[in-house]
Amino acid sequence: MDSFKRNLIIGYGLSLLLLLGSSIASYISIQRLLESQQLVDHTSLVIRKMENAISILKDAETGQRGYLLSNDEQFLQPYNGAKDRLNEELKSLLDLTADNSEQQSNLHKLTELVEGRMNILQSLIDQKRKGLEYSMEDLRSGKIFMDRCRQLVNEMENKETVLLSNRVKQSNAFAQRTPLFIIVASLLSLLVTIISLIRLNADYNQRKQLQESLQEKDREIDERINIISAIAEKVSSGDYTISVEEGFEDKLGELATSLNKMTVSLHHSFSLLTQKEWLQSGISSASEKLLGEQTIYTIAENVMDDIVEFTNSSIAGFYHYLNGKLEFIQGYSFAPPADRKFINAGEGMIGQVLIAKKIISIKEEIDPDITINYAAGNIIPRHILGVPVFFENNLKAVLLLGSLKHYEAVHMEYLDAVAEKQASPSIQPRYAIN
Repeated sequence: MDSFKRNLIIGYGLSLLLLLGSSIASYISIQRLLESQQLVDHTSLVIRKMENAISILKDAETGQRGYLLSNDEQFLQPYNGAKDRLNEELKSLLDLTADNSEQQSNLHKLTELVEGRMNILQSLIDQKRKGLEYSMEDLRSGKIFMDRCRQLVNEMENKETVLLSNRVKQSNAFAQRTPLFIIVASLLSLLVTIISLIRLNADYNQRKQLQESLQEKDREIDERINIISAIAEKVSSGDYTISVEEGFEDKLGELATSLNKMTVSLHHSFSLLTQKEWLQSGISSASEKLLGEQTIYTIAENVMDDIVEFTNSSIAGFYHYLNGKLEFIQGYSFAPPADRKFINAGEGMIGQVLIAKKIISIKEEIDPDITINYAAGNIIPRHILGVPVFFENNLKAVLLLGSLKHYEAVHMEYLDAVAEKQASPSIQPRYAIN
C-alpha cells in the first residue's frame, strides 16, 4: 500500500470515527435533554391538575353557599357535576404520579377529604330543600374539611415545585452542554476532513474526478434513453398523460421536449374525442326514450334516470305545469315538503323558471327545502338547475337538477344537445346565471 492510499485511509478513517463518536454522543445528549424536558412538562401538568381540583371544589362550595343564602337553584350550577369533574381530575393525578409513592399516598388522603367535603355540601343542600335549618356546626365541619384539603394540596404542590425546580435545573444543564458539545465535535470533524483533503494527491484527484464525471455522464445518458424508450412505449400503447423531465440542453433534451409536445397534443385530441363520444351517447339515449307520443308522466319516468346519470346529478325533480301551477310528480333522491308539492309562478327558483322560461342556475343561497335524501340524513346541494320543459312551444313542466359539485360546461352542452335532438316534448335551455 503506497503512502497516498495509507494517508487517505488514515485521514478519512479518523474523520469517520470522530464523526460517528460525536453523532452518538450528540444523540445521547439530545435524548437526555428531551427526557428532562418531558419530566418538566409532566411536573407542570401535575401542578395544574392539583390547582384545577381545588378550584373545582371551591366552585362547588361557592355554588352551595349561594343556594343556602338565596334558595335559588340557579346558584347550584357550579356545584352540579363538580363531583364527577373532581373524580376525573383525581384519577388523572393518580395516573400521572404513579411513579411517586409519596404523592400517591397524599392523593388517596385528598380523595377521602374531597369525598367528605362533597358529602357535607350535599347534606346541607338536601336539608335546605326539605326546609330544614342547618347548624353552625355543619358549616364548621365543612370548613375543616376544606382547610385540610387546601393544606394537603399546598403540601403536594410544594413537593412538585421542588421536583420541578430540580428538573428545570437539569434540563437547563443539558440545554447548555448539548450545543457546545455539538459545535466542538463538528469543528474537530471539519478540521480532520480539511487536513485529509490537503494531503490528497492533486493529479490523482483530477484523473479520478474526470473518470467519475465520464462514468456519471454515461450513466445519465443510459438512464435518460431508457426513460424515453419506456415513455415512447407507453405512448404507443395509449397512455398520453406521461411526460419526460426537461431542462437538458442537448439532443436528448430536444427529443424529450418534442416527445412531451406530442403527448400533450395526443392527450388533448383523444380527450376531445372521448367527450364527443360521451355527448353522442347521452344524446342518443335520451332521443330513444323520447320517440313517439308520450304523456308528461311517461317523459318524467323515461328521461329522469338518463339526465341524472349523464349530468352526474345527485337529485332531480319533475314538476308538471297544469292549471296555472307546478305539481311535483316524480323525484330522484328528492322529495319536497308537503307544502311545496304545488308551486305557483314566481315561488322560489322553480316558480321563477315558470316565469323566465329559461334555465336558471344557482350556486349560492340554495333553498334549504331542496335537499339530497340519504339513509343517514339530508344534504343541501352546492349547485342546482331549473330547466323548463316545452311541448309545441308551450311550457309543460320544470325539471329540477342538483349536485354536490358544480355543473361543468360539458353538462350544459349535453342539455343543449339533448334539447336540439328531441322530436317530442323538448327541454329547450337558455341560461340565466344567479
